Amino acid sequence: MQPLPASQLPSLAKSLKISYLNQIQTQVYHSIVDTDENVFIGAAEGSGKFTLALFAMLYALNEGKKVVLIEPMEELCKSKFHMISKLFGQYKVGKTFNELAKDNQVLMVNDIIVSTPEAWEVISRRWRARKGFEKIGLFVVDGVHMLSEDNGVTL
Repeated sequence: MQPLPASQLPSLAKSLKISYLNQIQTQVYHSIVDTDENVFIGAAEGSGKFTLALFAMLYALNEGKKVVLIEPMEELCKSKFHMISKLFGQYKVGKTFNELAKDNQVLMVNDIIVSTPEAWEVISRRWRARKGFEKIGLFVVDGVHMLSEDNGVTL
C-alpha cells in the first residue's frame, strides 16, 4: 500500500506539517473517515496513532458531533488540551481536570472535551438522565496502555 499524500488529506494535515501518512496511518485512515465503525489502533509509541485520532476528531466535528478525549494523566491532558485548542481554534474546547470542577455543563457548552478518566467518571454518572451525551460522536481513549497501572487509573 502506497503512503497517502497530504494533498488527499484535509487541511489539518498542513497544520500538522504532514507530507504523507506512514504505513500504519495509511492502512487505518479509511476505516476512520469512511465508516462509522469503532476502531482500535494498537501500535508502537510514535507510530502516529494520535494523528489518526485528530483526523477522526475533525470528521466527527464536521458532522456536528461532540468529541471526548480521555488522557490517563493530568499532565497529558494539559498538553493535549493546548494542542487541540490551537489546531481546532474554530471549535470550543473544554477540559475537566485539575483546577476545574467536574461540571456537567462542560459537555453542553463545548465541542471537544479533554478529560482524565476520574473526571469523566464523575461527569458520566447517570449519563442517560443528562443532556449532551447523545451528541457525542467520538470517544478517544489515548494512552490505554497506562490504564490500571501504578501511574495510571482504571477506566
